[in-house]
Amino acid sequence: MIEQDKNWAIAMLCGRTDRWVLMKHGLYYRQEGHGYTAKIEEAWIVTEKEASEHVYPHDEPVTKHALPPPDYLNDYNTRNEMITVVKSRSLEKDFGEKLFKVVIDLDGAKTAEALGFKVWLGASCTQAEFCHAFLETMFLADL
Repeated sequence: MIEQDKNWAIAMLCGRTDRWVLMKHGLYYRQEGHGYTAKIEEAWIVTEKEASEHVYPHDEPVTKHALPPPDYLNDYNTRNEMITVVKSRSLEKDFGEKLFKVVIDLDGAKTAEALGFKVWLGASCTQAEFCHAFLETMFLADL
């Protein structure tokens, strides 16, 4: 699975696929349509249904544009979203085991367990490893 597909899969699991912005004269609508901004971070993010209600194709067109998913594989700020989903499905133990196997190879994991090491994996893994463990946990849970 390529990086873009992984981001879309995580967005789907986190409920973040229906994200749209409105534009007029090359600027994004601000929250509730109160003014305009050139910064996507300040744009009003709505569902496709809401965006469609505001589209105006005539003399000063208002257009809707789908947002790509967040960059889950590189943005550490997205971890809380994934953790919320894991907790909502009571999969903390499964996720912890997957994360352990992703971060530490199988022999290393057995050695660490035998020695009684407590490893805070959330802090010691890369964002890509965290996402890999999340996807494995969620897809295996849905089988």
